[in-house]
Amino acid sequence: MDPIYVEYDAATNTVTGSSSSLQIRDLTGVEDTEDIDERPTSQNTPHQYNTYNQGWNVPLNGTTPYAAWDTARSDFPSNADVWWDFKDETGTFDLGYVANYSRGTTPAPKGHYVLDLFNQDRDAVSGLTGIADIVYNERPTVGVFHAGRVWYTGIPNPALNNKIYY
Repeated sequence: MDPIYVEYDAATNTVTGSSSSLQIRDLTGVEDTEDIDERPTSQNTPHQYNTYNQGWNVPLNGTTPYAAWDTARSDFPSNADVWWDFKDETGTFDLGYVANYSRGTTPAPKGHYVLDLFNQDRDAVSGLTGIADIVYNERPTVGVFHAGRVWYTGIPNPALNNKIYY
């Protein structure tokens, strides 16, 4: 059973229960075969998902930084590339800056996509296909609330049991 919340309507003296999904930002991405600083010459779905999750697919002046890169270059952004590093002094995305800037092997920040905690469907949020869903059947065993906020924990799954969800 998913977590629920209850609302009381004083005017009608009724209580209504509704289910609530827990959502998380995708701060990990998916496993891909590229080195962090590698700019691959052919694209694969996991790497493409990771670049999208790093913000490369956000519309910008009628296109996306990813599409602009794909049109102008023979490679693709690495898992270290951050599109806003390639802005000129006016704030315009400019691929001419790519050769002048390297982040080394520091991974770019992730978290563009928000996923349902218990049914992580990365294809649905990204528009890509071929990324395996992650489904968890366990639900929180502990919930506490205060001042209109709720925290959940105690999910009996090794991948989730050391986290608190707000």
